[in-house]
This record gives sequence, C-alpha cells and structure tokens, in this order.
Amino acid sequence: MRKGRRGQRWRNLGGRWALAIGPSWFRRRQLGTATAFFYTFHFTMSREQVLHAYRHLYRHGLRAVQFSKPARYTLRNRLRLAFHKGTPAELNTQKIHNTLQFLQYATVENGLEHKILKNLLLVWRNQDMGGYKRIRSQKL
Repeated sequence: MRKGRRGQRWRNLGGRWALAIGPSWFRRRQLGTATAFFYTFHFTMSREQVLHAYRHLYRHGLRAVQFSKPARYTLRNRLRLAFHKGTPAELNTQKIHNTLQFLQYATVENGLEHKILKNLLLVWRNQDMGGYKRIRSQKL
C-alpha cells in the first residue's frame, strides 16, 4: 500500500495499482454503510469486476426506488440490457462510481436525485410499453 496525493490509499493488485475506497470514505460523507470495493484504473475490467459493478448498481438502485414494483423491474431490465449489450472495455469505473453516489443520495433523502430517478424510470417504463397512447374519442 502506498499513499498518493491528498492522502489517497493505493493498493497493488497483481501489477495494477487500485484506489482503495472503503466504508470509512462513505461514513465521512454520511451516505450510510457500504461495502468496501476497489476500482482499478485500467482499460478493461475483469469479469469479476463487471459482476460486482452490476450487483452494486442493482442493489443501490433497488434501495433508491424503495423496492417499488414497477420501478424495480424497469431498473432490472435496463441494467441487464446495458450489461449484455456493452463490452467490459466500454465500462468506465468513474461513471460507475458517480452513479453509485447518485443512487445513494437518492436513497438518503427525497430530494432532487430521487425525483430525477423516479421520472427517468417512469419514462423508461413508458418507452418499454410502447410510449404514451392517445385515446381517441369515438363519435356515437
């Protein structure tokens, strides 16, 4: 382990240096408890890292939508589609980390992040069901 600028902790993981982000980092920012995980800064993610990223995103997403039925299925379908279509080279660890932070803020309080997530899932659900349909009035 070595220290970087601004007191960052780095670990050597088989020839790659990874930034260690643990539960104390989340406690300092009052985001609740979170599991310790490491994001490595290299071009492709291993299969295990992709799986961990998927599980973290899905778990935090479920907490953010409070396990509500239409939203949880929409979230699951979108995550599956994104991870099945994409390649590990397309995954950006910084974007995953930012998304996890966004979902944690949406979980903590019913503020702007929660409203953005709710509306986004509502739009995705309507797109999956064929969009908004107008009801035409029939003449009698």
